Amino acid sequence: MTSHVVSSKGWKWGLRLSALVVVIWCLDAAIYYIFHDGRDDIRGLFVAENSRGYALKPGFRGVVTDGYAFNVATNSRGYRGAEWRLNEKFRVLMAGNSFVFGLPLPAKDGIVGKMRAQVSADVGIYNVGVPSYGVLQSLETIRRECPVIKPRHVVYAMDFNDFRRDHMDLRSRTVVDGYKLSTWSDDRLKRLPTPLSKAEVNRQKARLNAETSWSLRQSLQLRSIRMFLAQRYLHPRQIAERLLPDSILGAGYRQRYVFTTRSEFGFPDVLKEATAAIRDMATAAHACGASFTLVVFPNASEAYYQLTEPATETVLTPLLASTMDILDLRKRAARGENLARPRSGYYHARATHWAATEITRHLAKRYPVALKMRTDG
Repeated sequence: MTSHVVSSKGWKWGLRLSALVVVIWCLDAAIYYIFHDGRDDIRGLFVAENSRGYALKPGFRGVVTDGYAFNVATNSRGYRGAEWRLNEKFRVLMAGNSFVFGLPLPAKDGIVGKMRAQVSADVGIYNVGVPSYGVLQSLETIRRECPVIKPRHVVYAMDFNDFRRDHMDLRSRTVVDGYKLSTWSDDRLKRLPTPLSKAEVNRQKARLNAETSWSLRQSLQLRSIRMFLAQRYLHPRQIAERLLPDSILGAGYRQRYVFTTRSEFGFPDVLKEATAAIRDMATAAHACGASFTLVVFPNASEAYYQLTEPATETVLTPLLASTMDILDLRKRAARGENLARPRSGYYHARATHWAATEITRHLAKRYPVALKMRTDG
């Protein structure tokens, strides 16, 4: 009798456990269909250009998808936002990559949009940021647009991707049939013959148009649940990494999250070229009557794990020894702070507000009369 009762209880617990496993698998599948990364679609946003390889298409109006769908409007000069007024008493030129452009957010929620909301109407913040622009493209942009905008101040805002090997090429991208295509191999170590062959164009198009699909194997591995938690820094491993001291984790534990030890950043001459190009930005700004500030953005891992990217330090060290004005936001992000929007490596709206406030406050200290921060919210 006792054996029968024990067997019955074991069977019930086994049934409950099996039901729990099925529920978890179903939850993983549900998360996939609700939160999975869809196909990015930015076709039509860019045009080919001789000097920088590509640029934003002037007069573009539409919805693009990069992790999230969002509206983009460009002006007649090919930059995000309305037509330039060029009549404000105080003007700031903001150059940079996707962070300055505002991926993947509406314009008002991007860093430039937040800065505009923090200053008066007689201060113009001009967004000349373009996704995937590296240091050289941003230098060319400053040289081109500074004489037009005539700003009092030029800001170049960068992260370590700006001097990735392929990004340190003025023609790292081209545009074919509305698609922005890379002129570098997938490992970012070898430049492809240009113009791109028809086979290479078709290969990259097919990859951009590829649709992801649900996989039973991945669902059995609970991949969607793990990714959902990891993208929000809620995975048990990440929580432990945030709470446990280095004395327990080990001094080098967090180095696994460093990006710039990868091969596409391992070119000393390229990093020296990046440093020289940033100096040239300051020279170009001064030549058109503006002061210059370099802003360094932390990416999500740098902020969360309080990392120092070796390539960034290589680029910055000579500049820190100069008189260049540098605002290093990596030093102002709190450990364990999540800056990234899920399914995106770019800042969420709270993070853009933080970055915008830091930059605006920095400028306001330099120009206490001409540039005052608003206090009405």
